[in-house]
Amino acid sequence: MKMPNDLGLFILRVVAGGYVIKYGLPKLRDADGAFAKEFESLGFRPAGTYVTRAGLVETTAGALVVLGALGPVGPAMLLADMIIAAVATTIRAKRFDLDQREEEALFAAIAVLLALGGPGAISADSWLDVRLFDRSWLRYLSVCAALAGSAYVLSQRA
Repeated sequence: MKMPNDLGLFILRVVAGGYVIKYGLPKLRDADGAFAKEFESLGFRPAGTYVTRAGLVETTAGALVVLGALGPVGPAMLLADMIIAAVATTIRAKRFDLDQREEEALFAAIAVLLALGGPGAISADSWLDVRLFDRSWLRYLSVCAALAGSAYVLSQRA
């Protein structure tokens, strides 16, 4: 165990995953309110359904990231969510502005880091000796799945 690296990954996971949960829970509580109007303006219809899905993805991804559980699953979900958010809002704005996409870029980078590098030794996977996801090809596949999944969801916009 490389303690400074593992401690750093643990802190990164707790902070990033905690914020993602913070973004997901309100969507679950108010799927038909302000979030639905925002999602409808992004072309997602029925908006309430997409808000609920986003809330479930963000809450689940955040919890998996915080716990360091199920290997690259949580980070891949987070990556797909950030790609969808960045692309949908860029399409609506009709131009790309990195200053407006900094949160999505930061969380996407964290998701890729965790998906490819793993959660570290201070994690549920390590404590429970879950080795199922300790295959580099599976980690790369999870990033590809996030790209494909986000492309599919974006293709469903009205």
